[in-house]
Amino acid sequence: MDEEKGKITLDKENENIEKNDNILNDDDIAKKENDKKRKKKILIIVLIVVLLIGGIGTTVFLLNKDDVKENYDSKKDDVSNDEEENKDDEDNSKDEKHMMQIYGSTGPFGEDVLCMDSNYCEAAFLIPVYTDNAEVLDVAYDNYVLYRDDKIYLYNHDTETASELNLEMNANNYVIHFSNNSKELYGISYVKNDKASYFNLENQELLYENMYNAFHTISDDYVYAEQNIDDNDVMMHLLNGKEEKKPLLSEKGVCVSYSKKEFGNEYYLLLNKGCSWDDITFYTSDLKKIFDSVETKYYSLNKKGELFIYNDKNKVINKYNFKGEVVNSIKVDGTLESVHEELYLVKKNNAIYIKEYTGNEYKLLDWKEDYYYHSPLSRYYEADELNNEEEKKAGYYFIFQYDSSGEGPGVEFYFDPVTKKIDSWDLEEIGGYAKPVLYLYPEKEMDVEVNFEHEDSLTTTYPKFKDSWKVKAKPNGDLYDKDGKYYYGLYWEENSNHRIDFNEGFYVTKDNAIEFLEEKLSIIGLNDRERNEFIMYWLPILEKNEQNLVYFELTEERESFNKLEITPKPDSMLRVAIHVKKVNNKVKIKEQKLTSFNRVGFTAVEWGGVLYN
Repeated sequence: MDEEKGKITLDKENENIEKNDNILNDDDIAKKENDKKRKKKILIIVLIVVLLIGGIGTTVFLLNKDDVKENYDSKKDDVSNDEEENKDDEDNSKDEKHMMQIYGSTGPFGEDVLCMDSNYCEAAFLIPVYTDNAEVLDVAYDNYVLYRDDKIYLYNHDTETASELNLEMNANNYVIHFSNNSKELYGISYVKNDKASYFNLENQELLYENMYNAFHTISDDYVYAEQNIDDNDVMMHLLNGKEEKKPLLSEKGVCVSYSKKEFGNEYYLLLNKGCSWDDITFYTSDLKKIFDSVETKYYSLNKKGELFIYNDKNKVINKYNFKGEVVNSIKVDGTLESVHEELYLVKKNNAIYIKEYTGNEYKLLDWKEDYYYHSPLSRYYEADELNNEEEKKAGYYFIFQYDSSGEGPGVEFYFDPVTKKIDSWDLEEIGGYAKPVLYLYPEKEMDVEVNFEHEDSLTTTYPKFKDSWKVKAKPNGDLYDKDGKYYYGLYWEENSNHRIDFNEGFYVTKDNAIEFLEEKLSIIGLNDRERNEFIMYWLPILEKNEQNLVYFELTEERESFNKLEITPKPDSMLRVAIHVKKVNNKVKIKEQKLTSFNRVGFTAVEWGGVLYN
């Protein structure tokens, strides 16, 4: 009983405990639920806070990320730009290092002009020849550059290409040669150990290798050179073969030049042996010598190719054919004044006559002691060389002045070689600058344009002046027009001049005229050829006047009256105009101080003069 009682008691206690546990569990559950709710709220709050913080952080992060990306991109661009700039700098540096600097400008015909330095062209530019250590050897005026690097190369400015040439690397004095009638090159000459060689560009071979001391002149067909075996013998050779021709002259030659007069397949060669054009040797196309002009004063070629040469020794005019044979001889009766294509002028029985080679003669005028024949102005004129407003026709024009002392009236005759009719008209005055002639001496062959500040003052010009003169000039002074026609100078007359009062100058007599001219022209700076031609023109005037006052108008004074405009601009220019006034008695005059001319680079020289009553 006690056990049952105890069991019941225990069961009750257990029940109470379980009940209490249930009660506790409910509380715990409620508590737990509250805790859960609280934790949930906290968690939600935390989550919200976290989300808020995270959102802000993300936003900041994203913003920062954009900034970083932008900064990165910017830095990347900067690096890229720096790299590009560095690359450009490297490229530019490379280009500057590897491209040759050549000077250039625009020529008179609109073409590019290439030069080796700024003395002859206006600006420098780079040509795309990629080479490390290029040395420019020669520049052809409008198209080519010859340069030396590891080998010798010829650069074509038009095609921007360079070709290798099999030339001697250690030679010097390289010269590019043109064809006379073409811009194409036909050869290059150079000198090594005082021996000259010629390289033919067309055949890519050496001709006359180490055979000469120097080349004087190279043309389409011939080489004029000093041969080693003789003492400065000037030789002539064909460029298209190695056949050696005999010496054409044997002098210690300087100023060797030539003129080639073509008539179909035949031609004459006029070889100038020195600086004076009094000394010309005539050759046929097969190199047969016709005549040496040391024996003559006049010669002429007609349109048929007939060559007329006056033999001063025998007093005859000989007509030659292309074989160098005399086909006709004409005995000159009287004093010869000039030789022309179809006729000549002669003075006899105190009269001037036109005489045709056929033997016909026509009297022009009675001659008087004071008359002066203007031989440089008197010749055959084509129709396009004459002033249209005067309605002159092609034919022969001969000008005479009544007073050789200077300006004043005269007469002009026209002779029609077809009708044989002679017309004449009075000239009120023959004044202004008489026979200004201009010589051009470039250092290399180049195209040159010549104009005047006052071109309206020009009266007579040769070649015909049409807006300007455009010629190809060679270093020896030879000039060629666009048709290849040769001129030794440019000639004109002006209808006005700078008036001189002769407060200073020189008193010159007939007897000392030659000595005076030779001395003063040498001081001024004319070369041998220029002095000779000057003296030949003005000496007869000084000797005719018996007594003269002379003044030399030099470059600065001459330029102030009618300026010469030459393109490209010469490095040095001399202009000389002699003023001559006839006087009847000896005059005391303050001696003019003359300055000397220094020839530098591309040189232009002009001389002329003025006659006074």
